[in-house]
Amino acid sequence: MDLDTFEAHAERMWDAIPPHFRAGIQAVIIEPEPKPDPLYAGTWLMGECMADPAASMVPDGPLRSLIWIYHGSFVQIAQNAVGGFDWEGELWETLTHELRHHLEWAAGVDYLGDEDDVQAENLARLQGMAFDVDFYRRGARMDDGVYVADGELFLEVKIPRRQWAATLADGMEIEWGGVRCDIPAGLTQANSAVIFVEPAINKRLGRLPWRAINVVLRRKIWW
Repeated sequence: MDLDTFEAHAERMWDAIPPHFRAGIQAVIIEPEPKPDPLYAGTWLMGECMADPAASMVPDGPLRSLIWIYHGSFVQIAQNAVGGFDWEGELWETLTHELRHHLEWAAGVDYLGDEDDVQAENLARLQGMAFDVDFYRRGARMDDGVYVADGELFLEVKIPRRQWAATLADGMEIEWGGVRCDIPAGLTQANSAVIFVEPAINKRLGRLPWRAINVVLRRKIWW
């Protein structure tokens, strides 16, 4: 989608949002250039919501924000998308995502910011970077030791310290919600207290609602 068409769609979508939700947004700025993520190589920022620096200089003034949408980032992501790229759907999701940031800040909360932090930690994990091993616990708790974070399911298994080495050597099976996970034998990360495993999945459900399933093996220490 070229820049002019992109801008026209963004303007139409913005005008469709009720005015009372848009209150406090000084401008929606369409930036032609891509915006690389400063932390994660090969990742692009599609949009950002920032406090208006001019309005921030007014003591005790109402919150005013600017929304930036990076057309160039959409272009970069679309070029690498497998199976097509939903330009309008992604634009609407980005626009409303950034607007939600503003609305939450105005309400004195930052739930979406917390979700973004969890997503960033999971991305760091997938890219082999340092990450908080407890990040998935900040997601939605589905059951005892079961969480959904960044669209992925995390099944937490606590293993007694004395059984740790034998469990990693022998492998195991885990079942939850009609899905059985087979943990391979011979895991080599015996020195780690927490291991994220991408297991073999035996699906008993139809289409699974999660993008991926992870098993988190945690060495249980008794004090």
